[in-house]
Amino acid sequence: MTRTTITRWLRLELSGNRGSLSISLISTSAKMINANLNAILFDLDNTLIDRSTAVHGYFCSLLQRAAPHLSPRASQQTLQEIKEHDQLGYSERLVFFQWLADHHFPHWTSQELWNDFAENMPQYIQPEPNCLTLLNQLQQRYALAVVTNGSVKVQRAKLKASHIDQHIDHIFISGETEFEKPDPQLFQLALQSLSVPSKQALYIGDHPQADIVGAIDSGMQACWISLNREFPVELPQPHYQIPSVHSLRSLLP
Repeated sequence: MTRTTITRWLRLELSGNRGSLSISLISTSAKMINANLNAILFDLDNTLIDRSTAVHGYFCSLLQRAAPHLSPRASQQTLQEIKEHDQLGYSERLVFFQWLADHHFPHWTSQELWNDFAENMPQYIQPEPNCLTLLNQLQQRYALAVVTNGSVKVQRAKLKASHIDQHIDHIFISGETEFEKPDPQLFQLALQSLSVPSKQALYIGDHPQADIVGAIDSGMQACWISLNREFPVELPQPHYQIPSVHSLRSLLP
């Protein structure tokens, strides 16, 4: 079978007092996904859509509206701090918006900030033609689904703005269920809807814990979107690793 090389990381270690350098290459290659694959399930944010760029655009706009007195340098510093606390959307939302109100927008309540975000951030999501083309090609061979954490209003708005809702019918949002990734039960709901056993499904996402550990615990194969990061060594390792969803074709038979 054709093999595709997936370099995960090189670990360099100094060996004891001798000062000798040992190099261990971890998981240098992996086979293509086998032909028994019948379903592909996706995370949404920073997997199928570029959430990071959208969040950047939204907070630039918010700073211009709510803090016009800031100098360009102060505005950039504030923007960087906000993105760091946002943690790609995986920080606790109530805590994050309360932090925003306390540190940067004292004339706004945390609820007002959340409402503004929910209403306006999705408009910064742009359709990605290459991603939509990929989904069109995949749906001819596989059952497709999106499994995502978040509020129903915001995630549905993102799906609409990106046009992904026109290409994937099976959408599972934690806000519509009692489960949240990495709980395997959210993944199982999607698999049951698709009528596909977990061993015949692949899950693709960017978050090591919520996406990869959750998918593995649910019995699926897991593919990590690395975004130029290293996967945490203390967690169960993904079966596959690609820099972005556009590289998915390299894994498929």
